[in-house]
Amino acid sequence: MKKINFVILGLIIIFALSLFTANAVLAEEAELSQDELTVSLDEAQALATDELESLDEVEIAEPTKVPGTFGLWWRGIKENLSLAVTFDPIKKAEKQLRFAEERVKLANFIAEKSEDPEAQAKAVKIIERANQFMEKIQARSGDLLEKVNERTEKLLANVARHELNKEKVLNKLEDRVPLEGLPELQRVKASIREKTEVFLEKIMENENIPEEVRARITTRKEAITVRQEERVELREESKELLEKALAGDEEAKIEVEAKREENRDRRKEIIEEFKDKTQGLINKARENVPDEKKAIQELEQIKIKAINVIKDKAETIKNRVETQRRIMNNEPASRNELGETIQEQEQKRIQNQEQVREPIRIEAGSGKVDAVE
Repeated sequence: MKKINFVILGLIIIFALSLFTANAVLAEEAELSQDELTVSLDEAQALATDELESLDEVEIAEPTKVPGTFGLWWRGIKENLSLAVTFDPIKKAEKQLRFAEERVKLANFIAEKSEDPEAQAKAVKIIERANQFMEKIQARSGDLLEKVNERTEKLLANVARHELNKEKVLNKLEDRVPLEGLPELQRVKASIREKTEVFLEKIMENENIPEEVRARITTRKEAITVRQEERVELREESKELLEKALAGDEEAKIEVEAKREENRDRRKEIIEEFKDKTQGLINKARENVPDEKKAIQELEQIKIKAINVIKDKAETIKNRVETQRRIMNNEPASRNELGETIQEQEQKRIQNQEQVREPIRIEAGSGKVDAVE
């Protein structure tokens, strides 16, 4: 029986297929408006796939072409002028976030549409510029969190959405940039990761943030952590091969590129399966068919399931890090309610994962998942 590499497929397998095994009917009726339904679908896709999530009440045009050097320079001039004449701190932060998200969308367009190595390298620089805007917001986090109101809450929730979008695009670029550009990209990712973690933690710890907003931010922070861990595992698995490729080993280069292409193709295939499933549900919900409510319930259940999967995996990662810290400090291992140490829990998790490592097929329109020989 052919095996799937779960490290490479990571999130998409875990999310998309776990979602489709969810019970299609909720315990109680779900009454969502068309706007709420659209938001629910958008959120489900954002949590479960590589699709970018829309920011709340922030209109951003979809890119249609890769800008040249002059176009990017002129964009920067206009952004700086706009910020220079904006004195309200919240409005300035909103503009900086919008400019950052526009650049993330542009980098995503390049990552998905362009095969040009130079364009991929340009996308990394575009992400770096986007992060510079976010660093300015982070630098004023104290002022933003001092007097939290509805407008600030929306801004902070959008910051979390943006950071998750940025992580997705960085991962896409990691699969596409020329091999010699990988060390620089990973340096950029490490720098962004450290500052983002501190900022989001500061937001979540603030007592002025309403619980509903905190929950949204927490879910996206955990989704970022899970995606980052997936990439760390992938890099560790391919470390020796990648080192050979970067040292000039032609056979290693060919093997690395083949793995990257396989990874891209498989992730794309599973994302399309997920999108077909959710789009079918939303079409039913909009057509006022007899099973409209059931379709709405399924969409909401998909979102709930995605959040639960993220929380479970994020908790596993947290336990793993805690285990490593205790080992380094020669501290006794903590135990759960069953008397298991974190090490024993991790070993059980790995064993369970090994048992389900096999190709899986989604049966269109049924919500069923079957193993395939």
